Amino acid sequence: MGSIEELKADLKRGRIDRRTFMSGAVAMGLSVAAGMSVANAVAAGTPKRGGTLRIGLGSGSTTDNLDPITIDSMFNQVWSFGSLRNALTVIEADGSLKPELASSWETSDAKTWRFEIRKGVEFHNGKTPEPADVVASINYHRGADTKSGASVILKEVSDVKVDGQFVVITLGAANADFAFILPTTCSAFAPLRMA
Repeated sequence: MGSIEELKADLKRGRIDRRTFMSGAVAMGLSVAAGMSVANAVAAGTPKRGGTLRIGLGSGSTTDNLDPITIDSMFNQVWSFGSLRNALTVIEADGSLKPELASSWETSDAKTWRFEIRKGVEFHNGKTPEPADVVASINYHRGADTKSGASVILKEVSDVKVDGQFVVITLGAANADFAFILPTTCSAFAPLRMA
């Protein structure tokens, strides 16, 4: 048998159960109370998968639908953007920007942006998103007759096209914050072009 640190590591990783941990701890000379204290500390610091998250939200109605253009309430925003759709980038709680559907992005002049689309992502129907899906989603929000609230912000986009595994977005004027603006305008990249 190893050290108490090895036992703690095994308990944390789920390699041993609490009873095995306590047997080993007592065999190493820890009292039952001390062993329980260590086991409780390890259990408190170990994340667990699964569970249920319940959120109370108002304003849901029978007229709600999955069209990202018609999102008009906090209920629809939370359930749509938090559960159904992805953005190219996301803003973390600390204000940093991280990739989501895009695995990386780059710009040399803050006017032309290249987003590489992440591999290994699937729509709910098992289809792999392709750059053309992202282009279609963005264009859905910036069409001539669109009623999307994101269209105001996406007016600065002059062109969106596919270049291999990249989506290339060209702006009318340079905007160094464009990658930050995308997740706040629309988590638009839903399966709008499902096969």
